[in-house]
Amino acid sequence: MYTYIKNANSSTPLAEVLNTRIQAEIKKLHISGDMHEFSSEKSLHDLLTKIDSSSTNTLVIIGDDKDLEILIGQIGRLKDDLAIGYLPITDSVFAKTLNIKDWMGGIEALAQRKIKEINVYSVGGRYFLSKTELEFEKGRTKLPINIIIDGTLSLKLPYSKIVF
Repeated sequence: MYTYIKNANSSTPLAEVLNTRIQAEIKKLHISGDMHEFSSEKSLHDLLTKIDSSSTNTLVIIGDDKDLEILIGQIGRLKDDLAIGYLPITDSVFAKTLNIKDWMGGIEALAQRKIKEINVYSVGGRYFLSKTELEFEKGRTKLPINIIIDGTLSLKLPYSKIVF
């Protein structure tokens, strides 16, 4: 039911003591599952394609906001009915948005199957939660930038930095 992933190259490495405590708590609350590591977006992509949809309905990222953003960037690789869980191991903007105080609060939310739907945005097949920036080099193109949103809104811009 649950598959846990963590970034081996995270800017906030998971200490072995904390990893042991997390595994003990998820086992105690009967939400244990396979634990996998990834070290790059490529290895995460490969990992996500191998997840067995018959044995996983919740994918949980353990780490910081950057680790969650890496997973969200690859969300197009996941099946539609898969829930994403987040166990923050440091102060987290996303955890506050989800009303998760710390990793233990995340575990309790998982055990209670608390699900909060949030909007995920996409630009050019790349997914993000809060914002992304596109910047075009001055002089690289002489044509205006043409952006079409949802097939109805069309924007033509000169050189600029666009923040979604």
